[in-house]
Amino acid sequence: MKKTIYIILLSIIITSCYDDKIVDPSKVESKLTVTVYGWDNLPAKYAKVKIKTELGFTGNIIEDSTDINGRYYATLLEGNYLIEVSVYSDNVIFKSSKKFQLIGGYNKSIEIKPLDNIGDIHIRLTDASGKPKPNINISLITREFSTSKLSFEEYNNYSFLSGITDTNGGISFKAVPAGFNFTVLAFKDSSNYQYYTDPISVNIDQYYEKRLIFYY
Repeated sequence: MKKTIYIILLSIIITSCYDDKIVDPSKVESKLTVTVYGWDNLPAKYAKVKIKTELGFTGNIIEDSTDINGRYYATLLEGNYLIEVSVYSDNVIFKSSKKFQLIGGYNKSIEIKPLDNIGDIHIRLTDASGKPKPNINISLITREFSTSKLSFEEYNNYSFLSGITDTNGGISFKAVPAGFNFTVLAFKDSSNYQYYTDPISVNIDQYYEKRLIFYY
């Protein structure tokens, strides 16, 4: 009987010691390595990095930049996260985001290529009656001006891509960075131009054509 009691006591002691060593994984930190790539698949140094908790995507956890090797290192607790990365190039910002999960005690590496996050912008130019306006120059402007009364040069200095409308008044710009707002400048020449303050951006999920009226 005494032997049985001793065995039970010993089991309780061992179990107690074991329980003391149990660690909640959610309290264990994990190492995160983020590598951001730019043009020609080279590391994008000083790219902006923003990491948020996935819950509601609110409450910024980290806002920083990659190092000269295009890498960012962080130590985080277990959980679901959203990372947003932006690379500035040619007067525009290329953006990309990714959800990821960290398990306590397990390190994770992520590669992101914001310059691959591109799409097309389609514009259709007509007169007030809906008749197509062919052979009109169109420029995507990298700034959002609040007025349409500036000089032609003040707008065109921020031109990112440009082209000429076809016989149907249409034009498509390819490989445009998604997540960035452009405005539009339409013109026959530097004296006959029209600036549109309403921003336009890439719609990756479905085809979308922006219709604009040109009065010149």
